[in-house]
Amino acid sequence: MNSLGKLDDGCYALFGWENHVIKLIGINAPYPADVLEICVAPAHYSQDIKDQVRENDSYIILYYTGYEKNILEQYLALTRFAASFEPFNGLALINGKGHSSLPIKVIRQLATEKGGIEGLCHCLPMFYCGFVKYEIENVKGVWMRTYGADAFGLPDFAVLANSHDEGVYYFDMFSNTLQYLRDSGTTMASGDTMEVGDNKMMSLRTPRDDESFLKDEGYVLVIEINSNNATA
Repeated sequence: MNSLGKLDDGCYALFGWENHVIKLIGINAPYPADVLEICVAPAHYSQDIKDQVRENDSYIILYYTGYEKNILEQYLALTRFAASFEPFNGLALINGKGHSSLPIKVIRQLATEKGGIEGLCHCLPMFYCGFVKYEIENVKGVWMRTYGADAFGLPDFAVLANSHDEGVYYFDMFSNTLQYLRDSGTTMASGDTMEVGDNKMMSLRTPRDDESFLKDEGYVLVIEINSNNATA
């Protein structure tokens, strides 16, 4: 089903199937640049596409208003629906809560592959819980963290890495840890520890006062990696 209405600066629509309902609002104006940048800048796709996204002149906002209780199923419904806009000059899907974005062509391709879209559920930092790297003035190293995990009842994770070269290592660590928590129903809190292989121990803590840049609406746990070797 769908119902359509006009707004002075765009359009309004409702789309529904099974137990899903998505509200669409179209805006005939550029996407707010400051919000767009925090989602586009850290994303891992070509600069050409990023430039095209930044030069947008209109956008649509999708809201889930259906009856599905599972948050991941809601995200999947939104993602599948967004894929339909690729033939209509859609450029990218923006996840403001996750500080992430993906080209609409990638979303469309995933939608045509068996289990493609569902793969985003097994690697949350790819899009649903964005993986962001940034440097802080007068701090040696590179901060890496997730955003938006609280939407799934999970903590976000952050770590001060030695360099950008450790990005893949921590991306995989965050992804695997979030997947483990989601599948097992286990919780993690400040003070918890976990072995992470190579005779290393991961410990968790809350952000310190001088790490206010890590504090947001979610629950953030800072990871510290220590050698598990004992010395005599």
